[in-house]
Amino acid sequence: VSVGLLYGKGGLAEFSDEQAVNPNVMALRAKTKLEPDAQCPRDAATVTVQWKDGRTERSEVRQAAGSLDRPLSDDALLSKFSSLVDAVLPGASSAISSVALSLGDGVGPVDLATVIHSAATAGRAQGGLA
Repeated sequence: VSVGLLYGKGGLAEFSDEQAVNPNVMALRAKTKLEPDAQCPRDAATVTVQWKDGRTERSEVRQAAGSLDRPLSDDALLSKFSSLVDAVLPGASSAISSVALSLGDGVGPVDLATVIHSAATAGRAQGGLA
């Protein structure tokens, strides 16, 4: 909850070991109180922020982004894919996504290792990926 409030998102970078011990994250975490609600559906969440001046703000998400009922847009999916791949293979997401997208919708499940190998081969041919 703390990283979401501080950074407005909660990806790999925000949940890293480095952020877990970040003084700003730790200070806000100490002020955070989690209250499970049995009436709240499993894929929903409500966050209420009470400011020092007494104001209260509340945000509710009824369906998680990326769920069947609230799928990610193509742009959001590509952004998420890039952030996950680049964390492990810096700079490789563009080549890998290009190869994966070139397969088209008519292709069934494909081994990810094949896609990565094809992207790496194409990248080497163009002087890119190692």
